[in-house]
Amino acid sequence: MVNKIKRYKTKLSNKGATMVRTMVRMKSIKIWMVIIAVLVMAVNLNAGNIPSAARVWNYNIITANISKDFGIIAIPGFKYEFLKYVNEKRVTSKGALAYEFFIGPYIKTHIGKVKVMIPVVYHYMGFPNTPTDTDFSYNHNIDIFSSFLYKHKKSIFQWRIFFHNTFYSTLYKYMPITQESKGGYSLLLKLRARYSYWVSKKVALSFGDEVLYGLIENSGIPAKTGPGFTESGFDANRLMGGIMLRINKNLTISPYYLYETTYAKNKTTSKKELTSRSHYLFLLIKYNFKL
Repeated sequence: MVNKIKRYKTKLSNKGATMVRTMVRMKSIKIWMVIIAVLVMAVNLNAGNIPSAARVWNYNIITANISKDFGIIAIPGFKYEFLKYVNEKRVTSKGALAYEFFIGPYIKTHIGKVKVMIPVVYHYMGFPNTPTDTDFSYNHNIDIFSSFLYKHKKSIFQWRIFFHNTFYSTLYKYMPITQESKGGYSLLLKLRARYSYWVSKKVALSFGDEVLYGLIENSGIPAKTGPGFTESGFDANRLMGGIMLRINKNLTISPYYLYETTYAKNKTTSKKELTSRSHYLFLLIKYNFKL
């Protein structure tokens, strides 16, 4: 009887310790999110004549492992703009910018010591207030990407090659062109490299950069990367830094500061020019489970 009571107390103690550790990690997440939010708010948005904005961006990556090498991935996400400057003057921010949803199968394999994950997903993108405050446009895409991960002691090296294929966009029904122009094809290439270092068993520092480049532009239709068809040439750059917090073996929460610059062709010279600067609190949540 005494032994049973001791074992029960031990179980309660372990559960209590686990709850405390989880609460501490959740508190750390809140602290880091506040720090990054302050950084986003503190940047000088009204510097120069390039439009600048402060935004929030969230992706929730859910992977369901059907077997060791195969599964389903789903990613709901959104973007929200809460502060914007144009020509050094504060203007009304757009609020909700985009809603996204990815879903599809993936396979996993190895190339030596490098882990490889290849998803093929349907990608829906919805854009409220686009192109005007009373409109809502959306597009349909198929994304194919390969992620490569290499671990060495406490370091993690990650590379991703991402092909974003757009087939349909309702943006063009708001423009003075034919309804048939909603269909077409464009291809956007995204290349990302990221380095992470585990400073403890539960916390890692993470830094990365992503380059976006339009490979195929839909001919005869005005290009508009994002809500419309991709414009060819150098499109954007995303520089990011933050932390990864491992809550448990299935859940990781990562708040980042992300700085994005976007580019578009000058209508007169056809040369790419810087068109916007955006500062994000980027929150990435990853949850993994077995079916």
